[in-house]
Amino acid sequence: MKKLTVFLASSEELAQERKDFADFMYQRSQALGILINTIMWETSISNSMSKTCLQDKYNEIIPTCDMFVGLFFTKVGKYTEGEFDTAWKSFNDSEKPLIFTYFKETDNKQASLQEFWDKLWNLGHFPTMYKNTEELQLKFWKELEDYLGKNVIKSGKTVRKTVQHANKIINIGKIKKAKF
Repeated sequence: MKKLTVFLASSEELAQERKDFADFMYQRSQALGILINTIMWETSISNSMSKTCLQDKYNEIIPTCDMFVGLFFTKVGKYTEGEFDTAWKSFNDSEKPLIFTYFKETDNKQASLQEFWDKLWNLGHFPTMYKNTEELQLKFWKELEDYLGKNVIKSGKTVRKTVQHANKIINIGKIKKAKF
């Protein structure tokens, strides 16, 4: 079974989006027959003491991941920015992890958010905006679908066909849960 590891970084203010994102990825991966392991600080790493600091544990894992997803809303915390910096350094050294940044639309922006936005532009990266959790999930899924279509072969067929089938399964599941 193919396995992908996605490191999901954001400040506490996006805790629900992180949970919903991880749930979405789990559901989709089950339909695809691949394992997508979403790593988040609140659920994936032991909170035990570290010889230096707990953040070092996260930073050790980031370069081993296939993808890094940063979510941003009103601010950029020092730990989230540090995780991004770790991913960026690793990407420059080894082209891994792929880095994606998503900014939730808001009019309430702290200075740290604008500074980070400017940093990304100076690196030549164009952040992606989203309005709600569903839009975030769909935008990332399109990226993941493209990645899988280019990088994974399953039973002699490209995963794109499997992804299209998985999308139908997920949509049927939404219809069954819909309230009329």
